[in-house]
Amino acid sequence: MAMTDGRAMVPASSDNGRARAMVPASSDNGRARAMVPASSDNGRARAMVPASSDNGRARAMVPASSDNGRARAMVPASSDNGR
Repeated sequence: MAMTDGRAMVPASSDNGRARAMVPASSDNGRARAMVPASSDNGRARAMVPASSDNGRARAMVPASSDNGRARAMVPASSDNGR
């Protein structure tokens, strides 16, 4: 058997010698966390949001013409004020 220094075997990517739960390959802080959407860049688990969302907050689905992220009643096609 190979000589060891008495520590538990850890994943090959571990550089601190502490045994830890396996984490996603994209994790760079060594903390186990819930899997998050690929578009997440802050490492916090959150509810899945529409693909057009750029703020990471879950919200009700809104009409495709909405550019403010607020849910509203459907408006006539000729309306250009969004209210």
